[in-house]
Amino acid sequence: MVGGSGQAPFIRELYRDVIREAMNENEVAPLVHRPSYELSPSAEMTEVLQYTDWFVAGTGDSREHYRYRRYFETMQHLPLSQRRQVHVDVGCGVGLFSWVFLDWATGKMLDFKRLRLFGLDQNRTSLDLASRLREKLSLVVPSYPKLRYYEKAETLSRNLIKRHLKGSDYVITFGHVLAQSHSSEEIRQFTGVIRSALEVMEEGCRCTLVAVDARGATWAFGQGWNQLLSSLNQSDIDYEDCCLPKSYINGPADRKMATLHSHP
Repeated sequence: MVGGSGQAPFIRELYRDVIREAMNENEVAPLVHRPSYELSPSAEMTEVLQYTDWFVAGTGDSREHYRYRRYFETMQHLPLSQRRQVHVDVGCGVGLFSWVFLDWATGKMLDFKRLRLFGLDQNRTSLDLASRLREKLSLVVPSYPKLRYYEKAETLSRNLIKRHLKGSDYVITFGHVLAQSHSSEEIRQFTGVIRSALEVMEEGCRCTLVAVDARGATWAFGQGWNQLLSSLNQSDIDYEDCCLPKSYINGPADRKMATLHSHP
């Protein structure tokens, strides 16, 4: 399938095959029983591949492309501009939200040369696998942007500032993160990443915060979201909630979107 811009296929049609190819290359068998939703920062390749195969490729889920569809449907509410688009994915894993972001851009006929991908994940193996999957996808999508994924929030923050290009909108996403990341240190790190993007943005550019989490963890997700917003306020960052309607796959309590700006 070719995207609306003609510049690239939709990654939705490709990512399951490349995940399974990586499974075969590493001689990793699919799991029979569902693993934990939480992946340890120290998890190694076998565990990361099995987790990715189950929850991202959807081997263990009868609802095909379930996470992808929830993220993609939410992204349809993202404000559109012709400025450069920078995606910052907190808890990026192997890059599912970036695939959604690129498919959203393809559907909106945005030039991939004007897209940039940043991410944060504590699991080094997931970041290594993200790079390997990108290499495989790039064989079919040669315009695939470079991944700038980091283990440490401070490193990501420095690179957002160092590598900023004028005239950029920022989209900061949290997928299956805020329901399980409530410590003051984690919230502080997330706030630092967001502040770094806002510090370099020019007037007239937009920063949008998007979060989608597990439907069975609505209360925990709401708690994490509220903690993050409170931390942003304490850092002189204002936000405007975007009211997202209930859809066939998303409820208003398990996804959030807000426009951010810092005090002048």
